[in-house]
Amino acid sequence: MRKISLGLLLLISSVCAISAEAPLQPYPVVLSKLPQQELGQVILKFMPDKNINRIGWDYKANDTSIVWLDNSYQEIDNGDGTFESSRKGVARINVNGVKSTYLKQRVYELPWSIMMKGERGKFGVNSVNFYPATASRENENVCFGEVYGNCDFKPFKSLVRSKITYKKLCEKIDNGINFKIAYLLSNKGKQDTFAIWSSSGGSGGSWTEFELYYNTNKNEVCKVVADYY
Repeated sequence: MRKISLGLLLLISSVCAISAEAPLQPYPVVLSKLPQQELGQVILKFMPDKNINRIGWDYKANDTSIVWLDNSYQEIDNGDGTFESSRKGVARINVNGVKSTYLKQRVYELPWSIMMKGERGKFGVNSVNFYPATASRENENVCFGEVYGNCDFKPFKSLVRSKITYKKLCEKIDNGINFKIAYLLSNKGKQDTFAIWSSSGGSGGSWTEFELYYNTNKNEVCKVVADYY
């Protein structure tokens, strides 16, 4: 009887070992040191405090939940009198507990890009965009296609959890996949901040992003929406 019980125990242990899956690790694994954050928490961080007049490239530079890939910012001269500046950070973000994924031999948690954007770098940041993507600067791949999962997200429940209220301002919708919708976000202690939730896609899938806009107004934000495709 003892032999049968021991054999059964070993069999159960073997089955459990075979069926057990390792916890989802971020890609690259070095990002494991970063904490998990809800999207709403991160958006709240980047909504300016009441006393802030201008968002510079050093905004949230010392936030230990973000790895910044640029020393300061990168500026591109388009050759037509216009410039584009950006600074990329990487964080581990989920939406209502759901993580984006990336298949590379095994399934990994896909981190998110926090992309600060502006025109001439010396004038500071105009917007910051949040979206799931690989943790690289020059060869970034956004969450789109067969090897990626959970690329689409709805931010609203996550915003509410962080005590952010939202009001729809304008929208442009091509179909259920391609759209831009502008909102005004509010939170006690923060400045009201404009945002655009957008989605792009086609037969290969779709991907979503959420972008905050600084030092602007409703007309300018709704023009961005109106000019979509």
